[in-house]
Amino acid sequence: MKRLGPEVPLHFTAFHPDYKMLDLPRTPVFTLATARDIARKLGLHFVYTGNIHDEAG
Repeated sequence: MKRLGPEVPLHFTAFHPDYKMLDLPRTPVFTLATARDIARKLGLHFVYTGNIHDEAG
């Protein structure tokens, strides 16, 4: 963050099992929401979650 600044967007995208990776679990919504909250507390302004239904992210 020191080099790029707090305006650089950060995306946390959920994994979901598909095609040949059906044996792995999907990313919990809680994990992505927690990551977003941590990044925002560290000062990033544009933090998003993707591949999940999350109105806040």
